[in-house]
Amino acid sequence: MWFSAAVYPSLEGLAVFIKDITAEKLAQEEALHTKNSLEALINNTNDQIWSVDADSRYVYMNHAYVNQIKQLTGVAPKEGNYSYLHQGFSKQAIDDWKSYYQRALHGEQYTITLETRDKQTHKTQFFEINFNPIYTQKSEIIGVGCFARNITRRLKTEQELLDQNTRLRNIASLSSHELRRPVANMMGLIDLMDRKNFYNPENEQIIKHLLAVSTEFDGVIRLIVDNTFTGD
Repeated sequence: MWFSAAVYPSLEGLAVFIKDITAEKLAQEEALHTKNSLEALINNTNDQIWSVDADSRYVYMNHAYVNQIKQLTGVAPKEGNYSYLHQGFSKQAIDDWKSYYQRALHGEQYTITLETRDKQTHKTQFFEINFNPIYTQKSEIIGVGCFARNITRRLKTEQELLDQNTRLRNIASLSSHELRRPVANMMGLIDLMDRKNFYNPENEQIIKHLLAVSTEFDGVIRLIVDNTFTGD
């Protein structure tokens, strides 16, 4: 149990007031535990989380965001700094981010997709960024909360699925059109062949046509295989 004591001088000597603060202490410890747990959760994700005030000054940043900005600019951002108003960003980037924050500060909740280039790997990366106005209890907007997620792999997977669907449509088209023609020709030639007298002179000509059709048939099959295995 916890107690707080206050001692005051009085006519009789000293007056001592003792108050049981166990409940308050437990509430403080629980709040601190919750805060630490939330901090651990936020900082153990690769997603970037940060917030700025109405003047675009940093209020909060998780580790992922600090590391990303440091990687892009060579300068680690600090709480209280103006967002993006530091070494490493072009005037265009600064103007763009001013516009993004202003949209949220005017009450708009929205999402954008940004393209960047990794300075180490020189590969293009894509980030989906959510902007959310931060309100007081009186519904006044005092800042912007931001959440960014690297969606490069997701976009690559989506593009691969689109490419795969395109290849499948090409295969279906080849199968229904290009492949059907030599098959139909082959079946027609086989019907014309004299099966009772294989040495019929007309069979020789039919066999030549069958060889030509088989060559066309093989070409279509190769084309289908190429369309099936195109891509990385």
